[in-house]
Amino acid sequence: MANSAVLAGLTLLVSVPLAIGLGVFAGLRRGRMPDRIIALVTLIGTSLPEVRLGQRAHHRVRVLAAAAATLVADGSGDPIFQRSSSC
Repeated sequence: MANSAVLAGLTLLVSVPLAIGLGVFAGLRRGRMPDRIIALVTLIGTSLPEVRLGQRAHHRVRVLAAAAATLVADGSGDPIFQRSSSC
């Protein structure tokens, strides 16, 4: 749970300023090429499922090892994380 909170916090720290900055930049250049490019990229980004984006990032960058972990129960009630063999 703590790892998820850290990931969510880091995502907010990156995505919110980026979104505001790109929105202001596109708004100041309304109807011109930068506005159209930003609109196209954001449309494509919101159209793709997050799972596919995560899989592509994992295979390209190899930093999302947590996404490849599978939860295995050992009978004691404590979760054990085991790396998936599919990656």
